[in-house]
Amino acid sequence: NTGGQSIPDEPKMTAHMGIINNGNGLPNSITDDFNDYDGFIGIELRGQSSQMYPKKSYGLETRDSLGENLNVSLLGMPAENDWILYAPYSDKSMMRNTITFNLAQNLKGYASRTAYCEVFLNNDYQGIYVLMEKIKRDNDRVDIERLDPDEISSPELTGGYIIKVDKIDDDFVYGQDGWLSSPMPSYPNAMDITFQYYYPKADVMTAEQKLYIKDYVTDAEAVLIGNDFNDPALGYYNYLDVTTFVDHIIMRELSKEVDSYRYSTFFYKENLKDGGKLAAGPIWDFNLGYGNVNYWGPGVNVTGWVFDDVYPVDWSIIYWWDRLMTDPYFKDLLKTRWTNLREGTFSNNALVALVDSLESSMGDAIDRNYDRW
Repeated sequence: NTGGQSIPDEPKMTAHMGIINNGNGLPNSITDDFNDYDGFIGIELRGQSSQMYPKKSYGLETRDSLGENLNVSLLGMPAENDWILYAPYSDKSMMRNTITFNLAQNLKGYASRTAYCEVFLNNDYQGIYVLMEKIKRDNDRVDIERLDPDEISSPELTGGYIIKVDKIDDDFVYGQDGWLSSPMPSYPNAMDITFQYYYPKADVMTAEQKLYIKDYVTDAEAVLIGNDFNDPALGYYNYLDVTTFVDHIIMRELSKEVDSYRYSTFFYKENLKDGGKLAAGPIWDFNLGYGNVNYWGPGVNVTGWVFDDVYPVDWSIIYWWDRLMTDPYFKDLLKTRWTNLREGTFSNNALVALVDSLESSMGDAIDRNYDRW
């Protein structure tokens, strides 16, 4: 309930949110009492190209009466204050993100938890949404060491960090909000990569912290491109959490999401006492995956690879996985990992059961959603 006001792109406006959750198998009515949450939120529109859809996605914070962040559990998820109400619109199955995140929870690292819900905005029915956890450093999300502004020397300086490769906002400033990485020596067809600071936020990171994570990634890239890149003693294994890079390529190639390896691509780095390496993840944004496009060959073909589509264009994908796949050791890890997953949580039977379960959980809301949209 926004009191009739339109929700802005930014900043977040104050509103009230109530959640009715009577439990599995029990009906929920809009006239029932708010029994899962009943309080203040800050809310804003979310997304870039997706804002053109009539069904809007939102970012929200749960807040107390003074406007401060309020950590609470929503729909059974661990307590936090940063959440997303994702609006599946172009994805007519309404399952692409939820399927992918459910699968990824069987892999190493963190993937956002999700829950279907029906949303009313100022008493106007908005259809099915997916409540999602926002990517964030937290014990129950990206579980890396907290990095405070006064921690500017080793070992505290070594982690944790979250960085991302994504579309750039209009007010992005190189050096302040991230840095431009150039493949040196040059990697065939590879474009420069813009890395963005995500955690800690750019405006609270110290110069020492920004320099440290930039230098670490730069050193990792130099090794990755160098002649000894897969040397057991000198190679990329010393910089990258290899298992997470294997898992990342599995999720990206399984879905063939068109923005794979170029947008919504996150990395996190642990503190030295926790291993200290750079990991791929968490995964994010799969609404244009699984053939939900009518363009770009790798995104609509059920054969072939996405990782090797490295071309010198503005939206070129990161060349890292293309390089990793030239290492027989990495390829063997990938094959072994995939084979094991296909015998369990990624088997045909498991995938069909997951689809059926998600459809069942939406129930009659599917019809209500498409009556609205």
